[in-house]
Amino acid sequence: MRSDEQAMLRRCTRYGLAVGLGVMMITLALLFLSARPSWAGKPAPTGSDITLAFSTAEIRPQLVERTGSRTLTRWTAPPQTHLLNAVHQGPIWTLVLAPTGAETQRCAYTVTVDLSEDTPRVYTHTHPCADLQEPVQTVSPTLSLLSAPHASALDNGTLLTPPAYIRVRHDPRNTCRNVPPWQVDVIPFEEYVARVVPAEMPALWPLEALKAQAIAVRTYAWHHVLHPYSNYDVSDWVDNQVMCDRRHPRSDLAVEATRGQILVYAGEPIVAFYAAQNGHPTRDDPWGLPYITPVPDPVSLGATRRGHGWGLSQVGAARWATRGWNAYQILAHYYPGATLSLPPDSPGPVGTLLPPELENMTLGHAYPLFLYATSPRPLRAVTVTARLGDGSPVVVLTRTRPISPFLGVWEPPAAFSGTKPIDIETLVEDISHTVSSLGGARLFRHTTPPTITVTAVTRTVDPRIALDIRAAGESLEGIRVGVSEGWVWEEDAFSWMPRDAGMIVSDPQAVNGRAWQHPQTAGTGILYGPYTHALEEGRSYRAWFRLAAGDVSSPDAIVFLDVVEDTGATLLGLRALRGIEFLAAGVYREFPVDFHLFSRPGDTPRRVEFRVHALAPITLTLDRVLVTTYPDVWDPDQRWSLTHQPGPHLLVVKATDEAGAVSADASLSITLDMPPVPMTFTAHAPSGWITSAIPISWEVRTAVAPPDPDTFAYRYSRDGTSWSSWFPIRVGDVYSRGGTLELPASRLPDGPAVWVQVRGEDAFTYAGASEPLSVSVDLHPPQAWVTATVDVASATADVRWGGEDANGIVGYDVEARPGDAWRRWYTATTATASRWPLAPGDRLVVRVRAHDGAGWVGPWSDPVTVTMPYRIWMPWLRRDRVSGAGTP
Repeated sequence: MRSDEQAMLRRCTRYGLAVGLGVMMITLALLFLSARPSWAGKPAPTGSDITLAFSTAEIRPQLVERTGSRTLTRWTAPPQTHLLNAVHQGPIWTLVLAPTGAETQRCAYTVTVDLSEDTPRVYTHTHPCADLQEPVQTVSPTLSLLSAPHASALDNGTLLTPPAYIRVRHDPRNTCRNVPPWQVDVIPFEEYVARVVPAEMPALWPLEALKAQAIAVRTYAWHHVLHPYSNYDVSDWVDNQVMCDRRHPRSDLAVEATRGQILVYAGEPIVAFYAAQNGHPTRDDPWGLPYITPVPDPVSLGATRRGHGWGLSQVGAARWATRGWNAYQILAHYYPGATLSLPPDSPGPVGTLLPPELENMTLGHAYPLFLYATSPRPLRAVTVTARLGDGSPVVVLTRTRPISPFLGVWEPPAAFSGTKPIDIETLVEDISHTVSSLGGARLFRHTTPPTITVTAVTRTVDPRIALDIRAAGESLEGIRVGVSEGWVWEEDAFSWMPRDAGMIVSDPQAVNGRAWQHPQTAGTGILYGPYTHALEEGRSYRAWFRLAAGDVSSPDAIVFLDVVEDTGATLLGLRALRGIEFLAAGVYREFPVDFHLFSRPGDTPRRVEFRVHALAPITLTLDRVLVTTYPDVWDPDQRWSLTHQPGPHLLVVKATDEAGAVSADASLSITLDMPPVPMTFTAHAPSGWITSAIPISWEVRTAVAPPDPDTFAYRYSRDGTSWSSWFPIRVGDVYSRGGTLELPASRLPDGPAVWVQVRGEDAFTYAGASEPLSVSVDLHPPQAWVTATVDVASATADVRWGGEDANGIVGYDVEARPGDAWRRWYTATTATASRWPLAPGDRLVVRVRAHDGAGWVGPWSDPVTVTMPYRIWMPWLRRDRVSGAGTP
């Protein structure tokens, strides 16, 4: 069995319950850094015009260049970034950064920013958290808690007594506390939690998110009290949790409302990792902690990961809270398998009923009811009621002792189908006959999908298509639309492992009359899909898996869907399906899996694969996988840009309503008459050396549309291999089928063979680029220098000279002034040294200028002067006398 097959089988046995309500991205304030370095925002040392500043309140450092009244932002760190330290030497800055949240110190990384050129150069020296900008699955997840994510009984909740104090060591990088470096303070435990919460999450965020943060902070600290360092429990900095000496009344409410509550696994406080933005899906941890496992987090779809990616996502928690989730639903989502613990003196039970599914897509024929709760006294009864709209509550079920987290399955009657949400409420009664209300859930049961029609031109030369989309249905509230451009894979694109575990069968209910079927007798298996390169980077997508199951009675997961890259090593999207999520046996339903393709460096095509995992011995039938763009708000006059491929293009449009009901395909075919050569460039460059700022020009001719002036750019290379970034270039004399480009030679470096290339697009988005052009540029004369020293033994001046020029020096003129007038010593010589005889008392002045290959004659160097003193001859006289050579 392949290693990725083994990893995925493990993944499919550990996946925690990941359920919830619909997708609505909200605008949130960025996470903030309470501990701001004392020098942050202050000007750089004298002589520098670069200032360290912040783009938002106390986070995301920037390097800003100020020249007079002009201010230019040269470099900005990723959002939600702590600045730990910064030093610089001239225009080169070295910064130590860390994402917000409770990341460990190994998530800090060092960046060097070189601002000496127009385009900053950024180098990452050490980057232990190498996936901060891109989801990277280093360890395949093993999803072991799929069937029973909260298996412990509720009759006797986990009751743990909180520690009274915690030992906190001060890290001097934390400037929100005024205490000596490395001092260890003993702080009351709940006081510590109250100080950490507003330092780790803005206190004005939703209260339920603050409650979830408080429980995570308390759990993380409790774990470290049980597993301390040598002489302290935690630091007050990002290697553990940031703690300041101030509190906030609003976060205090969240701390007090959850006093003593933590998350446990096997009776012990969990390692409650959290970070600013953990992405979609969240990451599996490398240590095998059963409660830190990938979960789909659609509220974070397309958001860049900020932090390590494990456990609670702080921004995600705020988004879930805005959509109606309570703190316990948020925690159950991010820490699957963990359970709640209360202190023994708690007044009553706490907890919630878990949402049935993610994204409001609750269209199965029945719904599992999971109770995520704990109680200081055994529970004797649970009652679940449902209310449709403003109607009276209807009892769904009643359970008496023993009470387990899985309460059962509810199949709503036909009267509960409609466009209004169904609110489910939970009441629990303990052995003292005290009745308490726990958190409830909301679901939709609107099984009538919307219908849409799409019309557009059938043939065009302009790839920008206007789609006329018309929708109809019981409710058009919250209609969203996604578009597919031929991104569909039928049964012949898939294969099962092991090879004999499936077959292609005829099926009149399939879209094309055929489907791939996994028989019940084949047991478990993996259906491998195609590796596609057709999806564009930087976009969010929804993969629709059209599936049918032979047995739809199980409340446990029977199918696991995922979207992966790198042969399964990188997880892009996932979803687990329970049997009861299917409408009926043998009836197809389209299940969505959302994913985002972040941009990657290089030109290697993306290999995206879609897979289906049978987790139980059932008959499973796959019709197809269709990928659309992530559904956007319905616009009757939506526009679409066809990929630049000539010929027919098949577009499929699908709509979903607020309840997740999906429309049938609305298809149309459009033929693109793409010109074979959309754009040509004719270069006009001076011959020989360019020694003045005269322009290099190109004549641009377009085939079908005027040039788009905002898209043209140039780049250069000194060797024809390593190219600069693209820089904007002005387009002049624009007309209906062309224009001109002019590039002053002053924008290019000096060199005997400087390569330059231009590119751009026309108004129809067709692109073109010129052939690289080689020019010889020399806009700067050579600079010369000269030195001279007296040589006593030879009675001469030792004269040496040289120069600097980007294109090399071909000769030197050397002049000497032994008296009052300059005398030419050498003309256009290639020599770089000579000697000039000097008698006692003689004075010599020398200057040099250089010639380069472009014809430049540089300025004269600064002259140097040497004098032969009389005293140097006395040793010669004495030597002569001793040797008998005569008398002076």
